[in-house]
Amino acid sequence: MNRRLKPCLKTARRHRCSGVALIAGLVFLLIVTILGLSIFQNSGLQTRMAGSFREKGRAFESAFTALQYGEWWLSQAALPLAATCTGMGTSPVVCNNALAAPTTIPWTVGTTYTPPGMTVATSGIGTYTQIPAYYIQYVGLNPQLSGTIYRVTGLGYGGNANAVAVVQSTYVIASTYKNLGK
Repeated sequence: MNRRLKPCLKTARRHRCSGVALIAGLVFLLIVTILGLSIFQNSGLQTRMAGSFREKGRAFESAFTALQYGEWWLSQAALPLAATCTGMGTSPVVCNNALAAPTTIPWTVGTTYTPPGMTVATSGIGTYTQIPAYYIQYVGLNPQLSGTIYRVTGLGYGGNANAVAVVQSTYVIASTYKNLGK
């Protein structure tokens, strides 16, 4: 047997192996294990971040759909007079009072709108947690553009209750009459 393969120290009467290879192997295995665990932990964090980003995008799309519906409704037939809004409803209405805090959810005033094909449920893949809503506020007349100014605010939810988006636009409906200042 070849004794040169074993790193041993010779003493006066017997051979004693130091175990350096075993210790080095265990340290290397420990380093690889720690590195592997940190990669798995980082991968889980990135997966959660990607999921949150996806849900925030879905909430934005939901809010924007409600906002666009509110703008479309404004552009249709004759508009009713603005009224003081005090609760949530399903029929569109123009409000003369401002939405107190658009980013404070859930809203207590406004109009809910369920887009075609949207599934609202508390859980499930491809569902939304709540129905989107919009709020139309009468701002006033705009003599420069000969029109009426409205503020439309949309609220949408993603697949979980923490993914919420609020969008807002200023919408002008031009009239056929122009103020010539005379």
